[in-house]
Amino acid sequence: MKGKSKKDKRKKIGVAIMLVMSFMLTIVLTATLTLAWFYDTDWASESVTMAGAVGIEMREESGKATSGKGQLHFKLYNTSLAYPGQAIEMEASVFNNGGTSVQNYFTENPDEKPADPAADATPEEVKTAIDAKDAAIKNSGAGSDCYVRAYFEVFTNITEDALKSDDIYEFLVDLIEAQNTKNTYKWVHWENDDAVCELDDKFYYNGSTKIDGVDITDATVQSDGGYFYLCTANLAENSVLYKLEVGDTAAFLWDGQFIIPWQLTNLSADKVIYIGVKFEAIQTFIPKMADGKIVTDADNQLPEGQCTISNPAVQTVFNTCTFEQIEYMDEEGNTITFDGTFNSTKAPATA
Repeated sequence: MKGKSKKDKRKKIGVAIMLVMSFMLTIVLTATLTLAWFYDTDWASESVTMAGAVGIEMREESGKATSGKGQLHFKLYNTSLAYPGQAIEMEASVFNNGGTSVQNYFTENPDEKPADPAADATPEEVKTAIDAKDAAIKNSGAGSDCYVRAYFEVFTNITEDALKSDDIYEFLVDLIEAQNTKNTYKWVHWENDDAVCELDDKFYYNGSTKIDGVDITDATVQSDGGYFYLCTANLAENSVLYKLEVGDTAAFLWDGQFIIPWQLTNLSADKVIYIGVKFEAIQTFIPKMADGKIVTDADNQLPEGQCTISNPAVQTVFNTCTFEQIEYMDEEGNTITFDGTFNSTKAPATA
């Protein structure tokens, strides 16, 4: 039997080498695939819910809401028209009703909403029903606490010296000061002479102004005219704002009597005395601000003790709610102006 030729041996050796190389290559490839990616994963999430609404209503001492035209408690007894020497009872207070958040809560939890008093309910029954509703509002956990300020204006077309608008205004201020002696909270008057505020490069004015000689509405920039701020104590411009909690008992601005001067004559017959009151409420979270920007620190809430009536951050929050935005510069350098209805127009950028 013939032995295998060298060629056959070489062929077998070559095949063996290829098998070994293939095995080695497989090992290498396998090792490479095994070590290819260092990989891991983890995941988490969180969400935040916006705070409840700020909501207030004007009330009289009984707890009845008196919001709206002709609803202010400016009451005559025994007559429907006023006479010289007659007393007018005045009551105006603010109550934190939690706004739409409380309304939504009672919609979702109808069993927790107290019934309204019957149409023929006695005053005592009405008061009991109001007290029950206020307690339910407080216990709902809905709505937001707020800071409050008040503004009022007086008008009369009586021309006699015995009664002028300024006299009525000063008397009402005296009523506020008298009320301040009865409560832990105080209504403190403060007027911001420079009633212009800036936030995120946008400027807000009380009143209106002219831009490039063009009337935006019909007046010049006005100071804020003075507000009475609900505070913890009367420390003038350093007075710290009072937190009116949801369901808090109404805080009286007025609760007293105004006497029409007896010295008025027939010249004042058929004349009118008008008083209008406005309460404004804002959230109690006041962000720290610097140079018209909200500070971006992780904890950027202004401490309660620094929430004074003259603090620029406090004034900015109040005023950007109620003042008109008049002009600002957009990213392209165009001046954007606004009128009282917030219709915008563009002015070309200046060189």
